[in-house]
Amino acid sequence: MFYWRVTKYNPLYRNERDVYLKDEWTSFSDVDGINLTMDEYLLTENAYVNAVFHFMSDMGITTLEISDLEKYNLEEIGQSGQILYPNEMISLFNSIHERDIISIKNIGHVCRLVLREVLWCKLKYQHSFFVHFGFDYYMYIGCSLKCDKAIEKIIKSGLFVELCESPYS
Repeated sequence: MFYWRVTKYNPLYRNERDVYLKDEWTSFSDVDGINLTMDEYLLTENAYVNAVFHFMSDMGITTLEISDLEKYNLEEIGQSGQILYPNEMISLFNSIHERDIISIKNIGHVCRLVLREVLWCKLKYQHSFFVHFGFDYYMYIGCSLKCDKAIEKIIKSGLFVELCESPYS
């Protein structure tokens, strides 16, 4: 297996203990319209979601299984409006269960719900691929293939890809 950490954080700003030293936003809750606008946030969120799609494409897979599912604040979804949480996303949140197989059509919604801290889960495809989300906008990917095309596209999107095993394995 190959393992990567995919983040918005430039590794040049890490110390010898791998601690990120720059003060940057780390959560959807940091969107305040001043220091972090919704448009800025969504650009980064889209890059993360697309990173998952790039790896899935390189792997030739179109579904992922949900594991270790935790649901949080449904009320937050209802108050945030249709733009951030369209009906399909709300419906998915309400119906998603442990071990569900999620089609590529809904993978983006799941990733957004996790990145927005409304739910948490691991995504996997058999024993050949996984996506784990960590605190502070960290994402970990494991693949049985090297996925050079995916990595190249992700780097071009402005995210950073580093060799790193998931602490959630």
